[in-house]
Amino acid sequence: MTLRVIHGWENGGFEPEDLQHVDYPLGGVPDFKRAVQDFEHASKHNTPLPADENAILAAPLAEAIADAEAEGQDLNSDIRETPAHWPAFEGGLALYTLFKMYHRLIYSEDDTYRCTLCMTPLGMREIHEFHLEEGEFALLVPPAEHFMSEESLLVLHESQLGPIEQLLEESLPLFDNF
Repeated sequence: MTLRVIHGWENGGFEPEDLQHVDYPLGGVPDFKRAVQDFEHASKHNTPLPADENAILAAPLAEAIADAEAEGQDLNSDIRETPAHWPAFEGGLALYTLFKMYHRLIYSEDDTYRCTLCMTPLGMREIHEFHLEEGEFALLVPPAEHFMSEESLLVLHESQLGPIEQLLEESLPLFDNF
């Protein structure tokens, strides 16, 4: 499993190039705690939050737009710049689905649970979003027949690191008898 921590959209912003992320291999709670420590350190020392160099939405969006135009599709600025219009081109629906997931994780959601099936860069994934009082996160997991053999992704906003860490710590004793 991989932990993906997102950050960068603020005050209602949603420009694809502003959404940052960093991925951590997640083999257990100590790996999760390392991510928490990295973000706490950056916050405490007023340094930039950890981020991978590749853009999580901007690069795939630019690639999908370039592919659509190479196939002769005319994409006006409204289609390019309005996420709800991205389904107008090949690959746009998947990008819009991921955009909405990231948006809900950052700006919250009224529904406590949401599930979607979507093609992602990892392949087909079930997206399970949890918007709970204890914390908000999404799990992107392969379909059941590939669950044990393919990569899963835990996605959360950096503000949720502390609450989810606490949820993990409080939940671990429940599994002692298994």
